[in-house]
Amino acid sequence: MTETAPLNSDSIPSVMTSTGQSLADLSQDQTLLIVFLRHSGCSFCRQALADLHKIEGDLGDMNTKIVVVSMSEQEELQSMLKKYQLPEAIAVSDPARILYQHFQFGTGGLAQLMGPSVLWNGMKACIFEGHGVGKPEGNVRQMPGVIVLRTGQVLYRYQHKNAGDRPDYLQLVQQAITS
Repeated sequence: MTETAPLNSDSIPSVMTSTGQSLADLSQDQTLLIVFLRHSGCSFCRQALADLHKIEGDLGDMNTKIVVVSMSEQEELQSMLKKYQLPEAIAVSDPARILYQHFQFGTGGLAQLMGPSVLWNGMKACIFEGHGVGKPEGNVRQMPGVIVLRTGQVLYRYQHKNAGDRPDYLQLVQQAITS
């Protein structure tokens, strides 16, 4: 987990969410768990959505809202959220990767995207957990990441070590709000 310096809410790009509000505005009354997905065809992204579904109630008890950022178009992203039973999650379509770049989530190298542990974890997510593989949208080299945001301030920034890295989202939020 990487702690970062606070960002002024004016510095967060004003990419609109599915609520019609900016992230800075949404974070004024609640904590936001912002999960940056790789692409819609990624098994790990589908696995992440399943993980978020399991903890949605716990996050709600902590006054934390799930925000999912994807390079997919809004309709595709909303469909994925519905499939993984996250209808209350806030969707952000960012095909231009404005937020990815702002929060410094770059692209991965070969080892981060196709290393042995990534391939093994991908097989587990795809086959054993049933998340499958879909059609890639956006930059397939894009790395995922997580931001915990409150009152326009980044409380924590989590940079995935590789595409198959699986953070404990609940622990990230708990540490961020108690720090």
